[in-house]
Amino acid sequence: MAYSKPNLDTTTNFNRGTLPGNTFGGITPGNPAPGRPPDLPQGGHPPESEPIGIPGGQGGPIGGTIQPITAFFERWIKEARSHRVLGLQTGAYLRVQDTDMKGHTETAGYTKNIDIASMSTGAIISIVNGTGSSRTFKDVGMVGKVVLQVQGDDGYTHDAWVDYEDIEKNGDRTVTWGNDFVVTLDQTNKIADYLHKYFKGDKHRYAITLTGQRYYYHAGDWVQIQIGAAGTIENVDSLARIASVEVSHSKSMGGQTTLVIEEILENWKHDSNAGARYFASGKTHNKNLGQGAKILVAALGYIGPADIWCDGTADDVQIQAGLDYLEAIGGGVCILTEGTFNTTAAISMKSRAKLVGSDRKATFIKRNANDYTIEADGANGAELEGVEIHDLTCQRTDSNTKASIWCEFSDDMVISNVTVEECDTGIELVSCDVVQCADIKIINPAAEGFLSLTSDDVQISNLVIDGEQTREALLTNGFIMSGDRVTVSNVIVKNLYSSADTLTCVELSSIGMIIGVLSINGCDNDQVGNTCTGLIMGANNITISTLVIDDVDNSGAAADSIGLSVTGDGCTVASIEAINCSGTGIVIEASADKTQILSGRVTGNATAQITDSGTDSTYIVEDA
Repeated sequence: MAYSKPNLDTTTNFNRGTLPGNTFGGITPGNPAPGRPPDLPQGGHPPESEPIGIPGGQGGPIGGTIQPITAFFERWIKEARSHRVLGLQTGAYLRVQDTDMKGHTETAGYTKNIDIASMSTGAIISIVNGTGSSRTFKDVGMVGKVVLQVQGDDGYTHDAWVDYEDIEKNGDRTVTWGNDFVVTLDQTNKIADYLHKYFKGDKHRYAITLTGQRYYYHAGDWVQIQIGAAGTIENVDSLARIASVEVSHSKSMGGQTTLVIEEILENWKHDSNAGARYFASGKTHNKNLGQGAKILVAALGYIGPADIWCDGTADDVQIQAGLDYLEAIGGGVCILTEGTFNTTAAISMKSRAKLVGSDRKATFIKRNANDYTIEADGANGAELEGVEIHDLTCQRTDSNTKASIWCEFSDDMVISNVTVEECDTGIELVSCDVVQCADIKIINPAAEGFLSLTSDDVQISNLVIDGEQTREALLTNGFIMSGDRVTVSNVIVKNLYSSADTLTCVELSSIGMIIGVLSINGCDNDQVGNTCTGLIMGANNITISTLVIDDVDNSGAAADSIGLSVTGDGCTVASIEAINCSGTGIVIEASADKTQILSGRVTGNATAQITDSGTDSTYIVEDA
């Protein structure tokens, strides 16, 4: 079913020009030529941008004619297809950026208007410079939904009504249809519905003879056919089509009209596949079906091509639409542009879908909801698979106690180059297997920094948890690990200040866990009678290559601090520095057996350097 494709979010970029302060500019896009994008040569490349001619320094009306060039056009030219704009739908708006601004942020101070009613194939754009000074356009982008006609041999194939059983028996019977007047998906679906019912299988045919010569009936007319009644063998009350009309007259019978009527099926169930779900949904984000698909979601104020545009409120809706689409086609990448995305509900990850920002210093997801910022929430026996989160920063404007990134029963997962700021809990993994986390920063957690609980085959590298010396009443844990086959390298936990009952900077509860470099410094609990502990080695056979613990204190009761607490058996530290704690540097508990500390320095701890209550402990350290 070839048809006109509606509802394409697209951006039209205009050429540069200078607009004097407090003046009005009128810009009128030209009409595109049939069969190709406006002003694009046969090779498919847009012409070089030319400045708009502006009277120098003069007030009053000014203007120029510019041809629109859409990113969507260029995509389809590369695919050797052609199309043209039939019109512009409502909801279009302008983004203005001048040379005084950098990046993709929209410039303030302009009053903008788009008149889409006066032209069928374009829009009249007006821009009022209210900045008070002469400004030079860098970009003027029009974002909205255009109506594009698809041309070429194939067009789009609408396969939501494919009848595979009939194809197997009779071969393909493709119906190709389209014109300039059908511009909405609803129109297309209705026509596809009719064609399916018309060509689907055998039809009941009824020959009806009426008295008189009834010339007002014509083949192709629609009638309501009613035969029988409820409870009878055949009861028909259905829309039908007149297949043929025969009008006759005889001396003996007089005038007669014979109608052959075809019943139309009204109740049916259509088949579907990934392509059908894509086209039938009306989502036109990407034409490449499969796991290579990419969706670009633009933040408010972003100027440039995109597939989905956010308006700065409840942006989770648009992001979720991209992820849901990727799930439907088998996976892909949902790319977030630079800018801030304001969310009022959790962004729910899907299997084999990647959420990727432009960079964690440029893409920000700001949550204002009693919910997670991002969740990958599977179930036991129905785990998510292949979730990835990269290159973004999670923030919040709320005060709820849910984690910024929450993952449960999500396997084969990757999180990298992500920052979490001003959170309650930064990242929490529960019952997730085969996880890689790299280059993670968690800034100022209010309760817990990074938790990995009952999660196996986890690799963590280059993790920083920084409390920024902000005193938090509920802060209890910095970095907690439990599960099997866990490997950690290059972890820094620092500046955690707590007024909670206890503060544990790092707790390792994974049997056989291997740690590369772990640094803990500048942490404090001010509660009398409650302990501030730098590191608890709470499982058996944990091995740490390099451990630095510096300045772990209890400012409420100095003795209630411990740099390193060992409770598991067979734990080994190859090199340690435990210094400047207000309490004890190292405590080997009575439950610990065969603890080995092979080298290091333990000094400057106010209460004691080492307290050993374990069995068969070995430690070789300086200044003990």
